[in-house]
Amino acid sequence: MRKCLLWNLAGLLLAVALFSSCYKDKGNYSYHPINEVKISADTNFYSLMQFDSLKITPVLNQSIAGKDALTYTWGIYNSHISPVYPGALPEIISTEKNLNVVISQPPRAEAYTLVYTVTDTTTGVSFKYNFSVTISAALSAGWMVLTHQGNKSDIDFILPDDQIRHNVYSTLNATFPLPEDASKVYQVKGFATDLTFVLWDNGGIY
Repeated sequence: MRKCLLWNLAGLLLAVALFSSCYKDKGNYSYHPINEVKISADTNFYSLMQFDSLKITPVLNQSIAGKDALTYTWGIYNSHISPVYPGALPEIISTEKNLNVVISQPPRAEAYTLVYTVTDTTTGVSFKYNFSVTISAALSAGWMVLTHQGNKSDIDFILPDDQIRHNVYSTLNATFPLPEDASKVYQVKGFATDLTFVLWDNGGIY
């Protein structure tokens, strides 16, 4: 009896296996190739002064020619702080394909990491390319000039070689504009750092 039961069980398993092998999957699946984007550039290393313009024109090669459903992001962060930590995420400085921006990040001895991200909006797949950017101090010597245009005040900086850096204050402090009646700007030498003061009729800032 036991042998007969075993034979029946084996036959049942064989029948299930044969039925499964003959079953035709009638699912309606649609497969689309991924558009692979390869990013390249003339160089990965840039060295410039604060408030200089940084221009980068990357070269994109796509596996699917003519596909234009792409978005672009340029983000910069301190290379010695992992961008996964809160407060250390890359600062987005452009969403254009080619980069052409004034660099206002503070000078550092260590290089910044500039991350270029290209995303295919059809699939959501992203491709990244890193650059190393070293920023040097541009305003260590020169003359500060308080300027007025319309109802706004700002500070320009004249370098020893007569180059002029316009709108230095607003570039660094976009959320705290100077009032129209700003009248004085001066700098106080400190032990560790210098302090720049801007005064107006009923207040001031440093």
